This record gives sequence, structure tokens and C-alpha cells, in this order.
Amino acid sequence: MTRALRVLGAAVAIWIVAAAPAGAHPTLTQAAPSPGISLPDAPSGVTLAFSEAPVGAGSRVTLRGPDGRVVRLGAPQVDGKALRAAIDSALKPGVYDVRWVALGDDGHTTAGRFRFGVAGPHGAAPPGAERLAGAGGPGVGEQVAAGEAAVTVVARWLAVLAASLLLGGALTGSPERFRRAAPQLALFAAVAASETVIAAGSTVTATEAGVASLVRLGVLVVFGLAQRWGVAGALALVATAFDGHVVSASWPAAVAQVAHVLAAGVWMGGVLALALFARTREAARRFAPVAVAALAVAVVTGVVAALREVDGWYFLRWSDYGRAVIVKAGLVVVAAAVGAVARWRRAEAVVVVLVAGVASLLAALPQGRGQALPAERGTLLAGPAFASVVGAGGSTAGLTLAPARTGANRIVLTARGRSGSVRLACSCSPAPVTATLRPTAGGTLAAGVRVPRDGTWYAYVTVDGRRSPAPAALPVGVPEAPGAPPVDVLAVADLSGPDATRCRDFLLGLQLAVGRQNALGGLDGGRKVALLAYDSAGSAARASALAGGRGPIALAGACGAGAGAAVARASRDGVPSVIGD
Repeated sequence: MTRALRVLGAAVAIWIVAAAPAGAHPTLTQAAPSPGISLPDAPSGVTLAFSEAPVGAGSRVTLRGPDGRVVRLGAPQVDGKALRAAIDSALKPGVYDVRWVALGDDGHTTAGRFRFGVAGPHGAAPPGAERLAGAGGPGVGEQVAAGEAAVTVVARWLAVLAASLLLGGALTGSPERFRRAAPQLALFAAVAASETVIAAGSTVTATEAGVASLVRLGVLVVFGLAQRWGVAGALALVATAFDGHVVSASWPAAVAQVAHVLAAGVWMGGVLALALFARTREAARRFAPVAVAALAVAVVTGVVAALREVDGWYFLRWSDYGRAVIVKAGLVVVAAAVGAVARWRRAEAVVVVLVAGVASLLAALPQGRGQALPAERGTLLAGPAFASVVGAGGSTAGLTLAPARTGANRIVLTARGRSGSVRLACSCSPAPVTATLRPTAGGTLAAGVRVPRDGTWYAYVTVDGRRSPAPAALPVGVPEAPGAPPVDVLAVADLSGPDATRCRDFLLGLQLAVGRQNALGGLDGGRKVALLAYDSAGSAARASALAGGRGPIALAGACGAGAGAAVARASRDGVPSVIGD
């Protein structure tokens, strides 16, 4: 019987270590229909592509129509890294709301939402088109990685402590007091471990983390009944190593994580066993070399894991996961310092309990790895809003809103006409904004307009009594994130004067360059680069005034008749200029 249990334990350990790494915290990378788009024809389904393969058993997609009612979908099907749900009925013109939840192999979920539209007859804008960007706007919409419930974190914490104490008690000589308490410890560990199994529910066997929680419970029960306390604690800790983010890591990372959890369990369990059961100096001296070695292994492998999971200085300081890593590191230093003083053994045990708690919390929090830096969040093309308007003025015309930020703006239409108007509507504002377009010397139509809030505004344009059949989307505002405020690159260009067409094309190219920089991670720890653009209208005096006092990192968009004046003013303010032929 004893030999059979050993073989079973070895097989379980090999199976856990050999489990193929899989995805965790799937992030939406692309969707069809595309968020924020208005389709000429109704789609036959909703397809979501993720960074990692989602688990179908715990993933779902919900679609609501313009009236708020749920549209019936087929059961979501996983195809590689994609999740697809067929639409059972034809969709009528309007704006539709998609909500989704994707389960990762680490047992955690990512949830999000976005909207798309179905156009009316002859390509007309869907009713309520301004709502299209009300849930994240163009791109991938809104999404957030979820953590675990507090009761699950506490249960994992208690299970880890009990398993560590079983292992530590066996390693420190198993005095009589430990042998009497061991059955209760094993039972307590099994009860605590069962909570994570219950929390996973019907998806417990669908994810690597769920299977790991089942294995942890199983080894505690089997080896607890066999009274092999040290084996039960060690195998439970090995299973715990796979109940978290490591399921998406490489083989070396998985091996390092197992070593980390086992070494930490030896150190923590030994300290707790000495404080509770073996209160003699002789026992402490015998265990000291083991404790030092275990702590050294735990620290080295813990640093490796932190570098992998935090994945950047930004997340170390500004994410909950990074802050927890800092707290855990501080507690380990305190515990090691307290442990150097023999008479403070109970204080060391208290700190060790706190270390285990923070470690359990880390397994529940979304890590930095796989998350976007601030520069990569929201729109990459932060700056003036460009769009094309079809039909206004009898042809296709370019529409520009600059600087496309809350407050005073200039809206320009590259179309000839005697008069025009533009109505701006946004789901972010209860009332639309209207501006009267007037002819300029450069042959455009322009007006000043005050935009009250950030969001995607839809422009309904009329020129000489003819209204464009579809609104143009104009994003306003620059997405910000804690700890990484965006940096501005200034552009002072003739957008409504004689050089309007050339300068508009120039700014389009510059904005694409800014977008590429943001896609690469931005500047200085993930800060988004934004193009702060103003219309000089071809006036040197206006260009000089606009170039002063803005605080940009550079002037890179000087274009048109006032370009020289803008560069001269920026130079006086100590702002470098990037110029070219």
C-alpha cells in the first residue's frame, strides 16, 4: 500500500510538471463585426479573436438589439484562438451591443463590450449612430481582466499555510505535538483547498488551473489518509504552483515556479513548525541551514517569476500586481531579518503568514505580462480627428477637427460652398453641438466649435442645403493612464487657408508616425505620444501665437505660410523643431 501511494504521488507530480502550458487571461485582439463600425449588410455571427485560446466551457457572448432585448445566438464555438457565435436571425438597421466573457486556462476571465451598427436602406446611417462608440470606440472596445473573489484568495492562503506546515513539521523532526496536530492540519488544508474547486464549478476540469486545484485536494486527501504528512504537503504545494499564471509560461518558467513554491513552503513551514511545535534551540539550529538554502532558492526563483509576470517598470509601480510584488519582497526581507534573531521566532512566524497571504493574492491578480502599456491603450492615433464626408457639396470632402480635445476646436471641410453647418452628436453628451461653416480664403469651409467632453463625436454635415447621407466619426481626447501622462508633439499647420490640402496630408502622415511610436510602447515607460495640432489658417501672426506656451516635447508639424513664425516662437521657448523639405 505504501509503495502504491508513492507511485501514485510520483505520477501525479510528473503529470503536473508535464502539463502543456496554455493560455491565460485571453485579450481581445480583433472582432468581427469590428467595434464602432456600421455594416452595409447584417452579419451572420460575432467572431472574437484573442491573444490566447479561450476555454469554451466558461466563455460566453451576448448580443442586445437597439431596443435592449437579447438577440438569440448559437452556442459559442472555439476555433483556435477565436470564439464564434452564430446569429440565428436577420438583424434590422440599428446599433447593437456585444458583451463577452472569455475564460483563460489560469481560471481567470476577461470581459468586454463593444457596439456595431447595421446601416439602413441605401447605406443610410443606422438610427442612433452616435452610440456606436459608446462602449470603447473603434479598436477592440472595452475589456478588463478579472481577478478572484476574496473568499477564494483567503482559502488558497489557508491551504498554502496548512500544506507548508505539514511539510515543515515533517522536516523539523516531527515532534509528538506535530504528530498529534497533523491529522487536523491535513483536514483543514483539504477543506480550504476544496473552496477553489467549488469556486471553479462546472469549469473545474476545463482549465489547467482547475485541474491543479483538483489535484491539490486529491493529494491532501489520499496522503492525509495514509498519514504521509510531508508528502501530502509537498505535492499540494506542487499543485499550487500551477494554480495561477504559470500555466501560460514556458517549461523553464514552470520548473522555476515549482522550485519557488516548494522552497517557500519549506522555509515558511519550517518557521511555523518551530514556532508552534518544536520550541527548542537545538531544533532551530538543525533547521537553520535548510531554511537559509530554501529561502535563497525562493528569493532567486521569485525574482525570476516577478520579472516575467510584472513585465515592465510601469506595471511594478502602477498595477495591483506590481504593488503586491513590492509588498511581498518587503515582507520577505523583514522575515529574514527577524529570523536572524533567535528569540524573535514567533514574530518571524507572523511575518511568514503575511508573506503567504500576499503570495496567494498574487495568484488572483491580473499580471502585467500580456497587458498593454498606456501608449498602446485606446487610440494609437491620438491627435486631430480626420474623416471623409461623402455627398456634402456634391463630392467627397475631407473633414478635420483640431486639436480634437475638450474645449475650443476648429472644424474644417475641404469643400467649396456658399455656406454649411455641422451637427456633432456623442453618446458622452446629452446635447449635440452645432456650428455654422463659413467660406475661407483658402477655398474651404471652417468654423470654431467648443467640444464639451471627450468621446467619439459623429458629425452630420450639410453644405448648401445638401446633407451628407452618413455621419463622420471624430474621436476627441487623449486616453490617459495613472503614472504615464501623455506627451505632446506640437503641430501648427494651415488647415483652412491656401495650403489646407497639403498641410492636411502632412499632418495625416505625421499622425501615422506618432501611431507607430505608440504601437511600439510610447516614450519613457509607456507614455502615449499625442499630436497637438492647431490651425494657423496661413497667418504668420496666428502661427506664432499658437506655437507658444504649449509645453510640447517638440514642434514637428509646422506647415504652410506661418511655419517659419511657428518655428521661431518655439525656439524662443526652448522647444526643438523637427523640420524637413
